[in-house]
Amino acid sequence: MMKRLLIALGALTLVSSAAVAAEEFKPTGSVKQEIKWYGDKEEVDSQYIRFTLAEGGVRFTENFYVDYRVRDYIRYHSDEGSNTKDLRTRLYYDHGYLGDTKIDVRQRFEVRDSQDKNRFTYTPEFDFAEYFDFADTFKLRPSFRYQDDNNANESYKHVGADFLYYKEFATGNHDLGVEFNVYTRFYEQDFVSDNSKGTAEADAKTEDSNFATDVEFYIYYTYSLGQYNGIDYAFYYEFGLDPYTFYDRKVDTVEDKVVTESYDSEWTVYNDFELQASYKVNDSTSIYGAIAVEHANNEGRDQASDFKWQPYAYVGWRTKF
Repeated sequence: MMKRLLIALGALTLVSSAAVAAEEFKPTGSVKQEIKWYGDKEEVDSQYIRFTLAEGGVRFTENFYVDYRVRDYIRYHSDEGSNTKDLRTRLYYDHGYLGDTKIDVRQRFEVRDSQDKNRFTYTPEFDFAEYFDFADTFKLRPSFRYQDDNNANESYKHVGADFLYYKEFATGNHDLGVEFNVYTRFYEQDFVSDNSKGTAEADAKTEDSNFATDVEFYIYYTYSLGQYNGIDYAFYYEFGLDPYTFYDRKVDTVEDKVVTESYDSEWTVYNDFELQASYKVNDSTSIYGAIAVEHANNEGRDQASDFKWQPYAYVGWRTKF
């Protein structure tokens, strides 16, 4: 199914490209590549490399935009293989204002394909930000998703409603951004037993819930440290509640008919501290990198988990056209 969706989206992109020629609009966009190393957490072997082969977007017309991201995860310590690839493509069409209002209407289609699952999401978006001085983004949107694994043993579908808020404050050397999102979803998740082990009934994982709410909250803070020898330096801090998930009733993980876990909420909190550097090659291209550390918990379920430190570093380049 996902391959057919990718082909359909590719065809839509070609049609849009033809529309560009008809409108004599020059496409603009950006591309970047990045390699990011994560070290071991405290007392945990968890090193891996995240290589972003390509990330960016192309605006074909004033209304039609496509973004893309291709990543490869190379893990040093994993029982499930060392490499995991992840491909995400999003198509946006901006309809402009709704009638005589200041409500900006946009449609978004997303296809995501990874080693263990594929998914398709459709979300029409309604942005009310122009009605509020305290918001750069103030969106309401319904959400529709279908997802399955590559072996077709598991499928997932949901319908939901989302709220997204973002505001940026910039003063002198300081940049502060605040983001708050709420995602609600009614979902159905089916698991098909895999009898490859030759047992009468193989291990199965089931979720006893059909409603969930995700709450996300982020703070982004950048302080410019100035420029030295043509290189710009900055201190960056990010806090994230990513996310706090509430289920309508207990969620059980079952193996051989034995409940190994039971919970009705889970949450992740992290704090990132980065020393960033960037060098502007020309008006369109720059090179950047950072050394950093993260302090985060390990998805606490019903109660807090231990917070652990994990170092990381990255380097990359980006250009626009």
